[in-house]
Amino acid sequence: MRENARIYDLNNVDFSSDTNKPTLLVIRGKTMDENLKYCPRQEPFVLFNANNPTEFVLAGCKALKCVWCGPIKARQVVHGISWVASQVDRTRWITFTRAPEDAEKRRQKMADMMRWCGKQGFPSEWIWTTEAGKETGMIHIHAVQHGGFIPHDVLYERWGAAVRIEEVKTDAAALGNYMAKGATKLGNYMSKSASSDYAAWYHLNNKRPFRQSRGFFLGVGVEEAVKRGKLLQRQGPPPEWVGASPAFTLRALEIIQMPREEQEEARKGLAADFMQLGAEA
Repeated sequence: MRENARIYDLNNVDFSSDTNKPTLLVIRGKTMDENLKYCPRQEPFVLFNANNPTEFVLAGCKALKCVWCGPIKARQVVHGISWVASQVDRTRWITFTRAPEDAEKRRQKMADMMRWCGKQGFPSEWIWTTEAGKETGMIHIHAVQHGGFIPHDVLYERWGAAVRIEEVKTDAAALGNYMAKGATKLGNYMSKSASSDYAAWYHLNNKRPFRQSRGFFLGVGVEEAVKRGKLLQRQGPPPEWVGASPAFTLRALEIIQMPREEQEEARKGLAADFMQLGAEA
């Protein structure tokens, strides 16, 4: 690989800035169908893991409103939640049924309840999202809470409808297993609608899929919490993402549209050329 290859931090770099973009590839004569494989809001370009070039990503705009980047970004928040769960003594999944249909009334009811819990001697931090039942369409809230335990009957009386509480088990001995499997379960719980019908979920949540209390991420920003969560799950050093030429971007686009069983060999071939020819070949 050439020594002047540019390295990017996916957690911090603003890809919407022209100064951060590698050479762009404009796809001419091609239209994107409903099964999008890359961000439709900007010209696609590829970033390779310098330590393992079979691993590459197509960088996007990173906007929540984007039909391609939004679901990815929403699911990444789960890495941050998983990191929080690994740092605190107790974390709980809480489902609140029969939430108000109006987004502003729903937000206010949750804010009032969280404030009330603190005043009643139950200091706690929250992150939550809204979902509509697939069969009934009933609005309910999925929340993750850490801090003081709030008895079920207290929450039920305050909320005024059925409430379900489940503990997230994250003891030190089981942490590795939790980060590999438990985080997936947590992701399904908090952001399953991000995969099934993102646009509807995005608008149901008033264009803000997650809302959290000020201290939920333990004093760090969401992006930093996501980064720490990813590091907990990764074995070995974090990847160094290197920008590549338009030719490599075009080949990467072709690979991700292949049947999954054909992608492995194609990725190996692309990685070999990348290592031999350099990022800008």
